[in-house]
Amino acid sequence: MLFLLLQDITIDVTLAHLQAEMCPRISAKDFTNLLHHAPTDMCALDLRSAVEYSHVRVPHSLNVPFVAAQMSEPRLDVLAVPQLDELIQGRIVICISNTHEHAVRVCFLNFPH
Repeated sequence: MLFLLLQDITIDVTLAHLQAEMCPRISAKDFTNLLHHAPTDMCALDLRSAVEYSHVRVPHSLNVPFVAAQMSEPRLDVLAVPQLDELIQGRIVICISNTHEHAVRVCFLNFPH
């Protein structure tokens, strides 16, 4: 399973910075390509609020607002998404968030490998 963070990469982010990240970023262009050509290979977890998610969302993404993801123990079940482990098994998991740190924190949950 591969975790990627959906963020547009700006000029101020260096290659060395990207290589040092525990959860690599994916550009909007690459994400769109994956969404159109291999949607069953990925699972998009949208960590934005339910209100933001209701306004605009990625097709077939799962809304897991970060406030629900604030956990004391890094366990998958704290996200309270039924059968999440089956939904992400063997897929590329892409975390969508307005805040990079929120997505990184979710990436460190004990997801099945």
